[in-house]
Amino acid sequence: MKRILVLVWIAAIFSGCAGAGISRGVPAYPNPETSEMKLAFTAAYDLYSAGKFGEADDLFASYISTYPYTELTDKARFYRGEMAFSREDYKTAISFYRAAYLQIQSPAVVPMARFKAALSLHRLGDESGALKEMQPIDRSSQSAILRLRIDSLGVIASRGSGLAPGKCIGWMLSILDDYSAGAGHKSSSVPAGDIISEDEALSSVRAWLGDESVTVADVESLPLADFKGKRSGGYADYKYAETLVRRGDSQRAAEILRSYISSYPKHEYYASARLLLADFGGEVAEGASVKVGLILPLSGKFAVYGESVLKGVECAAGIFQPCSGPGGTKLIVRDEMSPGKSVSSMIDELADENVVAIIGPLMSNTAIEAASRAQQRKVPLITLSQRDGVAAIGDYVFRNYVSPSAEVSTLVDYLTTKKSGMKKFFVLYPDNKKGIEYKDLFASAVAAVGGKVVGSSSYAPNQMEFAGELRGRGMLENTAGMVGSGPYYDALFIPDSFGVVGYIVPTLSLMGVKQTQLLGISRWNDKGLLERGGEFVEGALFVDSFFKDSKDPFVMSFVKNFTEAYGVEPTLLEANGYDAMRMISTAVQRIGSSGRDGVRDSLLGMVDFHGVAGKITFDAGGEASRRLFVLTVSEGRIQEAQ
Repeated sequence: MKRILVLVWIAAIFSGCAGAGISRGVPAYPNPETSEMKLAFTAAYDLYSAGKFGEADDLFASYISTYPYTELTDKARFYRGEMAFSREDYKTAISFYRAAYLQIQSPAVVPMARFKAALSLHRLGDESGALKEMQPIDRSSQSAILRLRIDSLGVIASRGSGLAPGKCIGWMLSILDDYSAGAGHKSSSVPAGDIISEDEALSSVRAWLGDESVTVADVESLPLADFKGKRSGGYADYKYAETLVRRGDSQRAAEILRSYISSYPKHEYYASARLLLADFGGEVAEGASVKVGLILPLSGKFAVYGESVLKGVECAAGIFQPCSGPGGTKLIVRDEMSPGKSVSSMIDELADENVVAIIGPLMSNTAIEAASRAQQRKVPLITLSQRDGVAAIGDYVFRNYVSPSAEVSTLVDYLTTKKSGMKKFFVLYPDNKKGIEYKDLFASAVAAVGGKVVGSSSYAPNQMEFAGELRGRGMLENTAGMVGSGPYYDALFIPDSFGVVGYIVPTLSLMGVKQTQLLGISRWNDKGLLERGGEFVEGALFVDSFFKDSKDPFVMSFVKNFTEAYGVEPTLLEANGYDAMRMISTAVQRIGSSGRDGVRDSLLGMVDFHGVAGKITFDAGGEASRRLFVLTVSEGRIQEAQ
């Protein structure tokens, strides 16, 4: 079976190389190929394909000695080499492979012949010879799978010859490009020991990026022009800039980092590049008139959240097309998770840089310290933290966060105007701090509009088996959950995640609670609700501050531009970063200057700012209140409720 797969692979490679060779111009052979030659060659090749190597070798040998020299002659030599290789007669195989490219360098023969000669040398333990044999191969016109085999052998032979891991890095970077070009889908026909996996290549590249012994000359020795615009180019450019910084050439490093940031907005070291640029005073937009600071988690396990917010801010600033911004904005970034560095010191650094305002931090455990220092330095700060009470620290501190209170009030307001007949409610909530908070807020909100929570029941959080517990807690008892054949409440409020709700609702239906209006929170806004809840969540009502499928023109434009710029759809984190940046830009435009006091006053005076995550108003205490989206499940899709 393995032999058949290899034969198929060889045939596919030759087919692909022949096509590439035609486009580049095939070298002229001294004799034309006649129909008699083709028939004789095909007879030998058919035996070879059938695995009848003895007979095939005889016919190929006869062909070579009988007919004038053409490209078929070199192919016949190559296939004789393949049969010798299969017998592990590597010396004989090398002689045939080399004979196949000795006279004329046909692009349909030479790359494979040189590669297999190199592989034979590797099998014989001549690693230096293998590397030398592959050196003349033009990789650019080869198929992804052949490039992967060449690059993998380059790594294996380099290791075998005693070269340090860093000397293999060019091969490793190329391997990442091979996989990005689809080589992984065809590698199953190749012996596992002959292929370097994508994970191994990526691990080696990351280790190289962290190796401070790498010099500028080491990076410049790589084929940087070949890497440009490819996956490998992002890693190479980042390392190039990092080595230049260590050498003290910050000007050249800044040029490369700006190019990297512009060319690779989705690269894994993008956030690190922004930080590296900021570390020696560089910004993305030189000569800009307004500076905005950012303090976000850009390393460690929470980096994904910080990077999401950062991209939203960049989109609002118009850093990458087609996102557009007011122009003239510098973003100066600090990593909230930097070891040994306090957020207070970051606030001081940004204040000394004359930023007009700061966005962040995101983490609850740094919010109070950051807010206190920003208040002392009189720098407007918009934190995105969940930490309650942070905005109360002072009049320079604002919090752009959707609170449970905002979710509940939006939901109850909608019920009051659109579902005025609903007066009685039941709350089913997780027995934890957040679940109890939602229950109490909901009870107060419905009471304020003349409604009533007629019953409630809790359940243990973080579980997926609810039937026994709900029966034990009275959800189906006439005195607590049912009267006669129908529920005695108009709607059921469940403040939990879509995953839990997706289990609870079908369970309730099986227990007899059917056709009940379901009410929920922002954590319901996920396609997983539909996948798990199915028909049982049809008609459910819940809220969220960001709905990417909204028909609001502002949201539609943001989603379209962001997705085109970054290749992924935005989430609430990107939306919050986008809105925070736009509020700061709007504040600056309103006062006509970048004075911090004026920006603070302008933010405090904002009413119904049209954000993509709802209409936002900062109250006197700096807390953002907003009108959220009311969503529903209709015909198996999450849509805006009418």
